[in-house]
Amino acid sequence: MSAHLRILSIFCFVLMSVWGRAQESEPPAIVAEGDQFYCPGTEINVVTDFEISGQQNFELDAFYIQISTGYERGADLLILNSAAPDILGGWDPETGKLTLEKRDGLLNFQEINEAVKNVIYKGNNPEFIGEKLFSFTMHSSNFLPSTGHFYQYRSYPNISWTIAKGLAEQLEYNGLQGYLATITTREEAVLVGEQAEGTGWIGASDAEEEGTWKWVTGPEAGTDAEIFWIGDANGYAPNGAYENWNTGEPNDLNGEDYGHVIANTQIGPKGSWNDLPNEGTEGLYAPQGYIVEYGFGGPEDAPDFSASTRVYTNGIEEVVNGSSCGPGSVTLSATASILENQEIASEVLWFASATATVPISRGNNYTTAGLNTTTTYYVLASQDGCTEGIRSPVVAEIYEIPDIVN
Repeated sequence: MSAHLRILSIFCFVLMSVWGRAQESEPPAIVAEGDQFYCPGTEINVVTDFEISGQQNFELDAFYIQISTGYERGADLLILNSAAPDILGGWDPETGKLTLEKRDGLLNFQEINEAVKNVIYKGNNPEFIGEKLFSFTMHSSNFLPSTGHFYQYRSYPNISWTIAKGLAEQLEYNGLQGYLATITTREEAVLVGEQAEGTGWIGASDAEEEGTWKWVTGPEAGTDAEIFWIGDANGYAPNGAYENWNTGEPNDLNGEDYGHVIANTQIGPKGSWNDLPNEGTEGLYAPQGYIVEYGFGGPEDAPDFSASTRVYTNGIEEVVNGSSCGPGSVTLSATASILENQEIASEVLWFASATATVPISRGNNYTTAGLNTTTTYYVLASQDGCTEGIRSPVVAEIYEIPDIVN
């Protein structure tokens, strides 16, 4: 074989080896389906269909399902309702996360697919209205569907902000670059602060200009969205930016220029923010670690190695009472709320009382029979025959006809 052919053969071998490793390193793809109406107080599967697929013989230590949006600690629960005795579901009420593990060994794709299809959500809040999103990941990092990003707490007691920033930027998750987390919505604040395994440094600083707080990491840095707070504790959030400062913060005590999520509820609400000096302080205010965010773009750019589903409950958005001068029939109306991207609208059920179990009518309008006295009816936004949830009163007012005295 000539020297040129040997070189070409070596080049092809190296190229194929690199390509093969790249193929092997590609994470599995997750597809989860489920956008369902939830009847408060009942149980419902978190997916209508689910599949994790990719390289053959790929196995995982664990698989994670989390209530990533709308979690109510003490009221919400995820349960593995599986007939497979060797698959365990460990529930963590602090993070709102269910961990699927095998009693002995690793999980394969088929086992994960079957287990996830048998996970149910149960809520104990009879007055729940809104939505709850469930995220599905192969890593313990928290995934937020509204941003398409992952969030991870890294424990590192007494670490400085600058070192935390450098370490965060050295991390990656399946090709996503890490950085100190930026928290720009209430949903992020809850997942990163209140539902996190721990709290610590975030990518906020006013070191460049005292009193001008910026997100100096992540996609916000260097954009119009980087400034989120002007001033001290009596300052303001420009252009409606999100902030979550603890009471009396920021206060720049002894030159505090860096944002830290509160680690101890003795000094403020869990998940709220304090400003600290670069090296931190001692005692209750000592840094506990840092929070890394992985992601790019928006939710439409979320990688396919994560997925989410949703359950929702509608409420009554508006009611219109009616009246009659003297005995007679009255026309009443009510409208059910609707959430973004909700494909099936809820209907309005009408009840004769707040506790009645059988509706007397359906639809946005209801005309009563002849009434002699003022009567209150109750309406509920419903799907699939659900009669649980918050009922709103609608009043049919009957006014007495006055006696005319000549």
